[in-house]
Amino acid sequence: MTQDFSGVPEEADILWYRLYRWTHIWGYAETLLLDTIARPMANNYPRPPQGPPPNDNGDHQPQPSRESERMRLEREEHRVARAQRSAVARKFEQAVYYLVGALELLLALRFLLRLTGANPENTFAQVIYGLSNSFVNPFSTLFVSPTFNGNQNIFDINLLVAMVSYLVLMALLIWLVRIIESR
Repeated sequence: MTQDFSGVPEEADILWYRLYRWTHIWGYAETLLLDTIARPMANNYPRPPQGPPPNDNGDHQPQPSRESERMRLEREEHRVARAQRSAVARKFEQAVYYLVGALELLLALRFLLRLTGANPENTFAQVIYGLSNSFVNPFSTLFVSPTFNGNQNIFDINLLVAMVSYLVLMALLIWLVRIIESR
């Protein structure tokens, strides 16, 4: 038997407890109920009058001049053009991120294959080496890479330099695009 501090019968305590548990189990039931009640009431408030305010005579103020309307349209056209440039720049940045990310993944796979001493005659290794050769060749004789296990496992420092170089080039390109876009 539960303790009853309010003097209410035990059946009422059980009902209140069930209601309490239900609202906490479903979490936002109370919020939904309050939103349902409050939302229609918000639409009952009067809205401010639309259009230009009347002057001292009770007449409405005259429409804006052609010059001010032309300036407003020019500002709007400038804003739209800037938004379009910004959207194109964002798409270009996304394309650069995607392409350099794919290149970095390809170079990382090549690095892992060389480090683990993968069989260069394997089809997968041949595809990775074939795709990445043109990106690695400018860096291929920069350093002498250390080898392990009888020249099977190669820690290719040149490949790591290539990966860092392509990341730096990507950062510079993105920086340039952002400078051009901000003008």
